Amino acid sequence: MIPLDDIANSRIGVFAWVRGDGTPGSCPVTPYVVNGEVVVTSTLAFTTKAAAVRRDSRVALLAGGKLAVGHAEVFVDESPRWFDANIREAEIEKFPPTKNILAIPGHRCLFPWYVGRIVIRFAPDSVERIEGGDEITATQLVDGQLRIEPIAVGADGMPDVGDLHDGAAQILFHEEHAHMSDLRQVTLRGVIGEGRFIEIHRSGSLAPKATGTRAQIGELRSMARSARRNKDKIRSWHSA
Repeated sequence: MIPLDDIANSRIGVFAWVRGDGTPGSCPVTPYVVNGEVVVTSTLAFTTKAAAVRRDSRVALLAGGKLAVGHAEVFVDESPRWFDANIREAEIEKFPPTKNILAIPGHRCLFPWYVGRIVIRFAPDSVERIEGGDEITATQLVDGQLRIEPIAVGADGMPDVGDLHDGAAQILFHEEHAHMSDLRQVTLRGVIGEGRFIEIHRSGSLAPKATGTRAQIGELRSMARSARRNKDKIRSWHSA
């Protein structure tokens, strides 16, 4: 079995998948290891990466200085059973806002979409050590496999991609508040050619976000609405 302790001990990582148009996507995640498999979850409010993995099982995760690459499966448990049995304590430790939510009396009834989870899991085909942090990364498909590389930003403010392969790429910037209550990210989709990155699309922001009680309640309500909209979509994903 491939050692996965560095991934299991990490609070944050970068997860990558293949979009429907064949280009790479990535986002920051809380990584777990369950029964020897790398695990990434989403609440029932967020389905994008899981839907992509259902179309194309190729995935990668960079966390704790290790890059794990493999083919993943997706399943859904709308109850809290899988969450409680496998990652509840680890999530409270890694993602403090969870502790606040789970401390609310009746949270299973109030936030069933939060304790229910969309689970992406894979036994890595390979794990290698990667030098550098994951604050700024470039994700590409190289020889048919996803690869996540830490990169820097040059003096001109442009991503330094001189050592990367030509082709489609996603650049991800992410920052986290010390208590994980303010998660910020910017994604740049584009193409690398002749040692330069050509940006095609940008989304997100690294600007500070409101972190008070009112903002948190507003975010929870928004996620609840998203989960209701996703209910029919994920109905066919049930299978543990």
